[in-house]
Amino acid sequence: MPQSLPDTTPPKRRFRWPTGMPQLAALLLVLLVDSLVAPHFWQVVLQDGRLFGSPIDILNRAAPLRYWRLV
Repeated sequence: MPQSLPDTTPPKRRFRWPTGMPQLAALLLVLLVDSLVAPHFWQVVLQDGRLFGSPIDILNRAAPLRYWRLV
């Protein structure tokens, strides 16, 4: 009875998304929908040396959470 050759092909590895990818995709989807609903969503204005606009508000309100995360 002849012996078969050993299987030399490497096993197939399943593709895995990086950690946090679903959250990033959800954030991008929310920002996309918001930009479609509010046409001036990405508008940033410089008044009296300060930046104003929706993206600036989002970053300002997220700052305390970033600092809390470091603790």
